Amino acid sequence: MSDFSIVHDVGLELRRGIFEALSSTPDTDFGLAGNIERISLQSPAADLDDETLATLYLYRFGISPFLRNQHPLPDAEDPGAFHHPPLPLQLHFLFTPVSKEETTNLLLFGRVLQHLHDSATMSSINGEPLDDSHSGASPALRVSPEPLEPEALYGLWTAFTTPVRLGTGIRVETVAIDSALPAEHLARTRTMATALGLSGRQP
Repeated sequence: MSDFSIVHDVGLELRRGIFEALSSTPDTDFGLAGNIERISLQSPAADLDDETLATLYLYRFGISPFLRNQHPLPDAEDPGAFHHPPLPLQLHFLFTPVSKEETTNLLLFGRVLQHLHDSATMSSINGEPLDDSHSGASPALRVSPEPLEPEALYGLWTAFTTPVRLGTGIRVETVAIDSALPAEHLARTRTMATALGLSGRQP
């Protein structure tokens, strides 16, 4: 089940992947010293610890237009039960190198783009496979760099009230939050209509 904690868990897994990629880079030591907290989940405009090398900040979300209006989903074990469809989200993160050394920032930036290119999907979180929300979502998430247009970039850093820094957007989709409502048992005529995508009772 994709509980409401999936938003939190995806952020941690995304950071974990970036940390492992940076830590295993051949011939380059980014100075992480085995400490994942050096990649902060705070805003890049926050009062960051001097040891922080980069931030990974969830700055906005959207609703997936492709999975927004799904019909009730049948239960695989109970033929008469239907689940409310999940809430399908697109999560938008901002990765920002914040080292005092600009050379390090450029290396961090390039390595993370390389990692995102090579690891375009996320199929597990903390070693546990993702489920498909009763077939209402994919069991794998798409992860991709998201270039920010100049207007959006300027608006974002204006909101942070800090000078613009080098960084990249990262989009993760589609993150499904399952409904907390219990499954419903529908009458046979209503079940048929639901399966066919129709409304109202059938003769």
